[in-house]
Amino acid sequence: MSKNSSKPQPISESHQVSTSDLLFKQNLFAVFEFDSDLKMVRFNPLFVEHLNSTPALLTGLDLKKLYDQKILPHFQKILQGESTFYEGEYQCTTSTSNLRGKLELFPTFDQNGKVKGGIGICLATPLETKMQTDRKVVDQIVREILHSVSVGAAVISPDGKLILSNALFEQITGYRQRELMNFDLSVPVHPDYQNLVRETFTLCLKGKSPKSNIEVKILTKNNTEKWLNCGFNTVTYHDKINILVTAADITEHRWMEEELNIQKSFFENLFNASPDAIAVLDTNDRILQINARFTELFGYTSQEAVGNFINDLVVPSHLKEEGLSITQKVASGNYVSVETVRQKKDGKLIDVAIIGRPIYLGNNQVAVYGIYHDISNRKKLEKIRTALFEINNAVHVTRNLDDLFCQVHNILKGIINMDNFFIALVDAYHREIYFPYACDEVDKDYPDIRISLDDRKSLTVEVIEAKKPLLLTQRMLAARFADQDEKKYGTVPVSWLGIPLLLNNETIGAIVVQSYTKPDLYTAEDAQILESIAGQIALAIERKLADVALQESEEKYRLLVETSQDGIVISQHDQFIFVNKAFAEMLGYTVEELRDKDYHAIYTERGLAILYERDRRRKRGEQVPSRYETVFKKKDGSELDVEANVTIIDYKGEKATFAIIRDISERRKLLAALMESADQSRALGDLIPICASCKKIRDESKPDKPWVDPEVYITERLKDVNFSHGICPTCMKKLYPDFTRKHDTK
Repeated sequence: MSKNSSKPQPISESHQVSTSDLLFKQNLFAVFEFDSDLKMVRFNPLFVEHLNSTPALLTGLDLKKLYDQKILPHFQKILQGESTFYEGEYQCTTSTSNLRGKLELFPTFDQNGKVKGGIGICLATPLETKMQTDRKVVDQIVREILHSVSVGAAVISPDGKLILSNALFEQITGYRQRELMNFDLSVPVHPDYQNLVRETFTLCLKGKSPKSNIEVKILTKNNTEKWLNCGFNTVTYHDKINILVTAADITEHRWMEEELNIQKSFFENLFNASPDAIAVLDTNDRILQINARFTELFGYTSQEAVGNFINDLVVPSHLKEEGLSITQKVASGNYVSVETVRQKKDGKLIDVAIIGRPIYLGNNQVAVYGIYHDISNRKKLEKIRTALFEINNAVHVTRNLDDLFCQVHNILKGIINMDNFFIALVDAYHREIYFPYACDEVDKDYPDIRISLDDRKSLTVEVIEAKKPLLLTQRMLAARFADQDEKKYGTVPVSWLGIPLLLNNETIGAIVVQSYTKPDLYTAEDAQILESIAGQIALAIERKLADVALQESEEKYRLLVETSQDGIVISQHDQFIFVNKAFAEMLGYTVEELRDKDYHAIYTERGLAILYERDRRRKRGEQVPSRYETVFKKKDGSELDVEANVTIIDYKGEKATFAIIRDISERRKLLAALMESADQSRALGDLIPICASCKKIRDESKPDKPWVDPEVYITERLKDVNFSHGICPTCMKKLYPDFTRKHDTK
């Protein structure tokens, strides 16, 4: 059971004033009032008369300094909020009188329930008849007091019977006073609290008042549950010690408190069970509370975190301005959502999404809470996806393998430390590995190194042969290379991580990162990340190698095409998509004029007829020879006899025509001349008239049939034939015998 305060239920100051006034106006009892410092505040004339003193001596009298100290403990008891009673002899301080009588003391309270002093009532020992009269007066005063207070009040006998109650007490319980007087007061008390009430009664009767009020659950007349805040004090009534019970209805407050406790419990469960780290801060940015996930994420216990500034605890030095900006925005009542980086207790950085919101109580901002969601895995996956895309793209944007290797290195730098990095590739023909790319702080001789695949001392060879990642710590490396050949294997690092480059389950090489200064730089998680990317790196290297080979092949092919004396043409969808220079010059065009031109435009009518006939034969299923002769139309309109050698190829995913075109116009002219000569020879009976002496030939094609030199006869028929003149050996001997003899003797 909870307890609310250490004082009896307070009586409102306004009611105390009206009650006190009532006491001081009567002239039957000597009455005085004192404050919390036990200084006399006021008194009635009967009190002055009763003590045989004067107002001047009594005003401001310090009751702690009374001559007769036996009643001082009673005043001190009043300051503890308890009523008290004294009967006996008393020696006055402000006079020489010795009195015998009764003194009843009651505490007074301010509006906050704090004891502000007390009231004393002095009774002389009366005769029997006067005593009865006085009792009636006291009864009336007590009733007046009970009905003037703002809480339910009742006087209960030691055996639990109701003696007196006020209207508010009846209202709270639902019972009338006469009903309550017929049975034990425990009747309206809830069974769960009856023992507590009895124990409290017992303590009061033994002079051991409860140290604080107690909360009691009751059942009203209509069986409704109510919560009361009850104060228990002893009071003398009818010359007997009874219990004064004050009761304030706190049912609504209690339900609100229970609802608040439920909400608080819910919040605390949610707070501690949250999968996200949460910190509650005051408006000055100091940590008030953290949950278990905060400790798990950042490594700080509650004792280490509470009282510290959040920015000093988890914000890395390079982001201090950003952290200050975020906290200032939230402290100003703004909602903040941002993705950034924060620092753990061990110094490691972590990607987080932060939500910051103010906490209000009414209209006042009383605190701030920050939620930290760990997005490391998401960021890691994003970096991996980005790396995979960039590596794939690097194949197309780099010019050669060196550029590709450099680009891969730069991409991987964004994921893990790459201060010392190299790529090793397998030379399958020589069964060796070589190092086409390396960036190293210590060793610079990678380009000159080649290591046999049979060398089991090499870590890189081990990775390639095992086809799986290898992560080595400083201790493992020291053990492996205690007697290493530094010239061959390089400087021993303190952390080493190698990943195989696999393609179709074949290892084409490996990528390696290492550190010479940080033993714990690389982890198993780093190995997983690089392994997930290594396949794309292997594919990129393979594609680049193919691109380089293709580029070399295309360069050779381009030179062959450009230097060819024959025309080379590719056409698709009735248009030229490629022509070489020789073909363009053959027809009198430029290459640009023919590109994308409809190829039907360069055919003569006879050439088109040949083309259409080939198409018809092909559609009938006949075999059409790839080599055939046709006629093209040049840019100037003249005809050109050509021989075409045609092949169907795949070009950019579609069928295309590849053709080699050769100019056969000169060949046709020579053939025509020879055929003409043959016709003439057949006209002469297959004989050509030639002089037996001078060897001239008679030209039968001319009207006068002249005799002409053989070279003239031939060149007129074969325009492209040129003759050079010389002397045969026989004629040389005949015409120049002396020169011939001298030449032979040498």
